[in-house]
Order: sequence, then C-alpha cells, then structure tokens
Amino acid sequence: LEQMSGPMARAAVELAAGVGRRTAELCSLSLSCLDFDDHVGEDGEHRTSPVLVHDMPKVDKIGMRLPIFEREVAIISAQRARVLATFPDTAPERLALFPRVLKNPDGTRPASPNWLDRVMRQWVDALPRLDGPERDANGRPVPFPRHRVFPYVFRHSFAQRHADAGTPVDTLKELLGHDTVRSTLGYYRVTARRKRAAQDALGPLQLDAAGRRARPSLNGLSDAEALREQIGQVAVPFGVCTEPANVAADGHSCPFRHRCCWISPMFLWSRNAQDGDGSLVRSVGGSPSGRVRILDVPSPLLKTGGEYSTSSGEHEVRRCWHGSTGSGQGHPLPPVAGLLRRCRGVPGEPLGRVRVGPGSP
Repeated sequence: LEQMSGPMARAAVELAAGVGRRTAELCSLSLSCLDFDDHVGEDGEHRTSPVLVHDMPKVDKIGMRLPIFEREVAIISAQRARVLATFPDTAPERLALFPRVLKNPDGTRPASPNWLDRVMRQWVDALPRLDGPERDANGRPVPFPRHRVFPYVFRHSFAQRHADAGTPVDTLKELLGHDTVRSTLGYYRVTARRKRAAQDALGPLQLDAAGRRARPSLNGLSDAEALREQIGQVAVPFGVCTEPANVAADGHSCPFRHRCCWISPMFLWSRNAQDGDGSLVRSVGGSPSGRVRILDVPSPLLKTGGEYSTSSGEHEVRRCWHGSTGSGQGHPLPPVAGLLRRCRGVPGEPLGRVRVGPGSP
C-alpha cells in the first residue's frame, strides 16, 4: 500500500483499522487530534492515557474523546511529523492530519473519503490472494470476496473485536458514538465460540420448576446437548421454555402467558445466586436502575402454603401453592403478577424482595 499510494495512505488505513471511525470522520481529523487524559492510579501516581479527539457530525457530537493505544499514537505522531515537514509555513492548529494532495498549498484542506476508498480499492485488488477464515472440502482456505473490503468495514471490525473481548454493549455504544444500543447491535455478531462458552458455563446452573438443578452432575455440555439447546428452547421471562409448540413459535405460543414457570417441567430457571435460606436471588432488567431483585420459590413451598411479604413488611399475601394435598386436590397458583406490582410501589425498593414466612395452607 505504501509503495502504491504513499505513506499517508498507509497511515490512514492502519489508523482506520485501529480506531473504527467513520471514513469521513477519519479523513477530517486535524493535526491536533491527539491528546492525553491525566488520571491517578491506585498507587497514587499520576499517569496519562492517549485519546483521539474528533467530531462526529452524523450524530452531532463535537470533541468526542476516544481512548486509543500506543500503536495508534505512533501512527498519528509519524503522520503529524510528515505533515509539519511538508507545510512548515502553516500554523499547526490549521493543518489537517491527512491533507489532500491536489489544490491544497497550505495543507488545511483534508482528504476526501473518496480518496481513501480509491487507494484502498487499488491496494486490495492488487493483492495476489486474499484468504477468508473458511475452508473448502479439501482444507484449503476459501478466497474472501474483495468487494467486501473497504474502509467502513473497519468500523464493524472494531466493534467485533471489542465484543469478542467482552466489552459491555453499553460501553461499546459509547465507543462507537451511537445514540441507542440497537444501532450498536448491528455492528457485531455473537460468535459460535462465545455462545458455546456461555452454554458450558450456564448449562449446569439451570434449575427446574422445583428449584432443583436440572443437570446436577453436569460440568459442561456435549456437542449434541449444545445443539439441542440452540434449537430446543426459547428465552422467556426469568428463564427458558422447552415446550415444543412455544419454541416453534419463538416464545409467542404460551397459553399461560409465561405464568407456568412455578410448576411446569418445561420451564428452566436461569440461576444467578443462592440466598442463605435456600431461596434463589435473581437479577433481571426492567427497573430504572437496570436491575431488580426477587426470590424464587423454594421447592418445599410447591406443596405447602406460605405467607409472602416484601422485605419492608408492608404487603403480605397468604396463598396455597400448586401441589398435591391429602384429598388429591391441587392448590391455586399464587397471584405472582399482582404481588410484584404491589412490591414495585414500595418506596426505596426497585421491585421488592419476596420472603417466605410461617403459615399453613
């Protein structure tokens, strides 16, 4: 690339791959785009961290400060030195980091995005081979489509690298300069390796409706079990459903409106933590703070009655849980939705904490 189009083209492509900015944002960088943030470490010493200062006109953000690494600092510093040597008579604050080559005697006019598209296309087309990650039947690498390599895809690669490294999606949203998480989700995919790692970690922790581990002796999922989980269950409130008709309808065919989770063998809890009394504490989204807490029903209560109240003690509900009695009759289900609604109204509690007290059916 440097032999074909010069050192500035190489610097622009390498920087685009490292910072994931839009092509127009990258080309319009000023010579003073490199800055440093001061902070104090845990040992009390002052340190500096490099940031890329740039504007994002597409989303009306001025002075965006993107954390970068020493590799990008070296690229910017080398390109800055070349620009200062080329335009010594122009004030540095007026210079562009990537000045256009023609009709730009003072170096203040930045290169256009079309220039970067053109030099990168010439470089990619001139490569003797471009292999993709896939292999054919003989084990040879499959050629990657050259038309799919252009400057903007570096933005997707930037998002994918951070997602694979475990960067939270809300943090990635800020790094990309998006207004909503929905926009960020379109820039990366959850790889099969990450899905399998999550299945192996959470599979042994799934609970059935009685609060027992669904796989008590399992340390990891086999390949067949992992595939079965991908096609044989669907996410529902508080866990997953394995009922075939509901799975086929992508979770939209539950005749009980997802209220069977207390008794149905088709429902599996997603375990988060276990409380000291044997109840299961769960954190789910939905509250203004982003987390709410409830307590799952311990298995003994599936066959007995109980008294349930919030941790504030202001709301109490006495009901009999579904299960067998001496006469063979089943008890009615507790009004879970109504209880949770009352818990939400308790000041100072995001959702409320359901506790089990003494009582009889």
